[in-house]
Amino acid sequence: MKRIGDSVVLLHGTGRTPRSLRGLEIRLQRAGFQTLNLAYPWRRLDIVGLANYVADALDAEGIFNGCNRLHFVTHSMGGLVAACLLGRLRTRIPVEVGRVVMLGPPLRGSEVADALSGFSPYRWLYGPAGLDLTTSSDLLEGIRPDYALEHFPITLTGSQSF
Repeated sequence: MKRIGDSVVLLHGTGRTPRSLRGLEIRLQRAGFQTLNLAYPWRRLDIVGLANYVADALDAEGIFNGCNRLHFVTHSMGGLVAACLLGRLRTRIPVEVGRVVMLGPPLRGSEVADALSGFSPYRWLYGPAGLDLTTSSDLLEGIRPDYALEHFPITLTGSQSF
């Protein structure tokens, strides 16, 4: 699939599917953006694994072919996946990154995850990525958006400022 111009990758949050961002996807397409509203296995992999999964999917979809600039719109855990991809795995994105819009990303972890991570139903439901959501996760230190503020225009909605 050949993409021309600006493309937008939409990454849903925990417990969601691409359907949750479908309305936004339609609006972006009407505005002239190529979009990829990507499903990812949020229950099977940790955040780094999910970021690699997304990078592989972007490559497989041909999103980089002819794309001038790649933007991201994320919700919740999708923001952590994008932050990891743009931080630790930046070399996997061979095009210019434009805007990154994160809706309610748990960039400082989740106290709810702290309270529930010791329970087996939580670990079963949220999988390895659920443990990355705790406030004590080592992963969060490496993917906070501090690295990116000087490089990418990032909009954080529903998060405390850094």
